Amino acid sequence: MPERWWWLSFKDPDLPDETAFLGAAVVVARGMLGAVRESHLLGINPGGQVAIFEITKEGAVPPAESRERLLNRDDLARLRGGNQH
Repeated sequence: MPERWWWLSFKDPDLPDETAFLGAAVVVARGMLGAVRESHLLGINPGGQVAIFEITKEGAVPPAESRERLLNRDDLARLRGGNQH
């Protein structure tokens, strides 16, 4: 299986909805399990539940500032070009 980009979103189901989001990450890996493993190796997996999505758009490469780090709500708003307020 070739390496692909993966989007991981982390949530703590035991916290209230407004604080349950723990962050998101974009990693390159071979498969979903590889993406989770990579997030652990990089030290960017905060725990909790994880939703994983393959970035499938042909030739899509995430922006450098979004790769291989834990992104918070403010980071995601900046990447979208807006703000969260």
